Amino acid sequence: MLSDQKVIEELNRSFVPVEVNITQTGIPLKAAPGLWPWTLAYAAIPHFENGFVSTVVLDPSGKRALHDGGDSGINKISTAANYNPPIFLEFLAESLRRHRKN
Repeated sequence: MLSDQKVIEELNRSFVPVEVNITQTGIPLKAAPGLWPWTLAYAAIPHFENGFVSTVVLDPSGKRALHDGGDSGINKISTAANYNPPIFLEFLAESLRRHRKN
């Protein structure tokens, strides 16, 4: 995904990408309270302790999730935004629309 030039350009133009490894540090709710719904999933599904991938776009304050990439399990490889540049670009465009709407 991050080798696709169009994705790279859009991320650099309109977003601040951040990677959070919650398997070691937990979800950083002080810095990004908009991630609180993912704490519920993390706590509810035991195998998530081994890690899971999710793409989330927060508003600039970090307090509100604007959009998430949905299920990115390997069984969704043909339909998940995380694996498909055109779908990911639409995910980013929708995130921007939601941000501008508010």
